[in-house]
Amino acid sequence: MGADNTLEMAQTLNAVPELIFRIWTEAEQLRSWFGGTGFEVVEASADAQVGGKWSVTLRGADSGNEWQAVGEYRELDSPHRIAMTMAWLMGEGNRSEESLLTLVLTAQGDKTEVALTQTGFNSPEMRDRHRDGWQSSFALMEKNFT
Repeated sequence: MGADNTLEMAQTLNAVPELIFRIWTEAEQLRSWFGGTGFEVVEASADAQVGGKWSVTLRGADSGNEWQAVGEYRELDSPHRIAMTMAWLMGEGNRSEESLLTLVLTAQGDKTEVALTQTGFNSPEMRDRHRDGWQSSFALMEKNFT
């Protein structure tokens, strides 16, 4: 697994860092954007403390299939930085590789630049699928919170 399997992207959102931090650490907020367009969040939980678990269950609007993302908060420095693990549960005890997602929130007046880095992908294809998902999720954040 090389550096080319690392996802790095940045998005500026029209909201203050305190709100963006809550969007990633409160279950009710996760429900409004996680998964992006074409998915409904049917369940979300977030124990926003170091070592606390989070999970989101998504349902595909077209297929009706469900997927569950799970992880653990590794670092919480409100409202500047979040580090959390992420894996997908895929039925019958199957679990994807675990990735590490790091978010750095930088205030830019009344806006926030979100620098996202995700490591631990086993292929460029998996990295690219996550990039597409995060881009769609950021669009929903912008729509629902700004």
